[in-house]
Amino acid sequence: MRNIDEHTITAAMLQRLEGCSDARLKEVLSALVRHLHGFAREVDLKGDEWFKAIEFLTACGKACDEKRQEFWPIIKTGRTHLQDATPIRLGQEFLGYVGQMDRALQRLETASQELREVALGGNAVGTGINMHPEFPGRVCEIINARTGLGIHETSNHFQAQSTIDNLVAASGAVRTVFGEP
Repeated sequence: MRNIDEHTITAAMLQRLEGCSDARLKEVLSALVRHLHGFAREVDLKGDEWFKAIEFLTACGKACDEKRQEFWPIIKTGRTHLQDATPIRLGQEFLGYVGQMDRALQRLETASQELREVALGGNAVGTGINMHPEFPGRVCEIINARTGLGIHETSNHFQAQSTIDNLVAASGAVRTVFGEP
């Protein structure tokens, strides 16, 4: 696995954006997207790599927002789905990229929250029979002291023990953000 410095990558992409034509801009943005997809495939999205991905998306969003402001005065031709020509600000296009990064971060944060809930302590099909009442809380405290992840007991053991919905939702979020099939 490569060691990827997201700030270096962002700076390089911004440098390539300076003074480019519209066709060149699309080429550079495509390279950024390809790189982001490659980054997602290379990391296993565990531990520090998960946080690197979030930092990278944050840096990309910030860089796109800076370009949005810089490119706002530039008017260009946009095409509708029916190929009608309509004026659009280049800054508006970058506003769309900023929104994509913001939504991606929201999806990953929601997935992260979902994965923090554990069904620990719902012995005997969710009833908690034959379990010390402090067991789940104590175990979560130990895990959190060692990891800082914010793990917590579910509020509904019957639901949590009968599904893996949180894992499916997290998988979907990661696939949506990084474009995996």
